[in-house]
Amino acid sequence: MKFAPQKYELIHFTRSRTRFNLKAGIRFNDEIKTPASEVRVLGVWLDTKLKWSAHIRKTVQKGAIQTGALTRLGASTWGASFMRSRQIYSAVIRPQLAYAAAVWHSPWEKTSSKIKSTQNKCLRTIAGAFKATPIPTLEAETFIPPIDLYMNERVAAF
Repeated sequence: MKFAPQKYELIHFTRSRTRFNLKAGIRFNDEIKTPASEVRVLGVWLDTKLKWSAHIRKTVQKGAIQTGALTRLGASTWGASFMRSRQIYSAVIRPQLAYAAAVWHSPWEKTSSKIKSTQNKCLRTIAGAFKATPIPTLEAETFIPPIDLYMNERVAAF
């Protein structure tokens, strides 16, 4: 059996920074692997403390790009209709925000405010609403449940 060391990544998982040498690497034949602070495994970003901050940060970055695309597709007076904008959000952006929620989201914990903020920007774009519009009103008008409920469904389905 042959290994391809260039395809491997090393990360140390621990909450204690003082007891262990977190800079210790390993050697594969002639190649030395040094540990990374974040690693992507099947689309989920892991950090050394398994706090999911890396995953949430990357998800919010990707969500910002997709929110910008949704904004460019339509506005309150031109572009994609309400139904098309809602369909794009429901089919593309929301599943990406909740990707692998069964792994990193705990139903008893609050969803990251950054992820909620991304959904709220999308809801404002879909509805063509002002920034001061209350979020519960936007959710009711667009027929889109809060992201917490959507993620809890994903966790329950798993």
